[in-house]
Amino acid sequence: MQLESNDHAFFWQEQQNVQLTMPLTVDVAPFINNPSGFYDSGVASVEATWNGQLQPGIYSSFFIHGDKNGPNQTFEGSVTFDNEIIVGIAYKQPNLNLTEDKFGAIGTTYATGPNAIFELDGPNNHFTISQDQKTFSFKMVVAHNLDNIRIITASSVHEPSILALIGFGLLLLRFRLPKRKY
Repeated sequence: MQLESNDHAFFWQEQQNVQLTMPLTVDVAPFINNPSGFYDSGVASVEATWNGQLQPGIYSSFFIHGDKNGPNQTFEGSVTFDNEIIVGIAYKQPNLNLTEDKFGAIGTTYATGPNAIFELDGPNNHFTISQDQKTFSFKMVVAHNLDNIRIITASSVHEPSILALIGFGLLLLRFRLPKRKY
């Protein structure tokens, strides 16, 4: 599939329900040393304070890819997750490559190296994570390279266990059945 476009950036779901058994470093753990949720620094020492680690658990991943054919292109957009919260962002090396092993779409070959990153620089290249961690918004100007961002989410819906549901159902049944008189 051709992933160069002067009209739009590409967005796709990579993996769902990935079991992470060991901590994994990401470039942004939302709101660590950045309570605004607006990420635009372009200063490596500042960006380094935003990183964090995903702890063992179940996660899903999504990918934004901006690539152009010809002169510089600007792409803007946002995505809102209904039942997921954003728990990590990988947008630069080596974390894009390190998270690819766990979260990359099966059968997909990703661009690697220093040009396959999203370069924050303020007004032209930035992203925002909403306070409820459900919406990711971005603006990217793709110049001489391509821009990649991996969004890692976790479920925000805690489904009750099947045993709890069965127990609740039996309890309801106990009080709903008419009492027999002998």
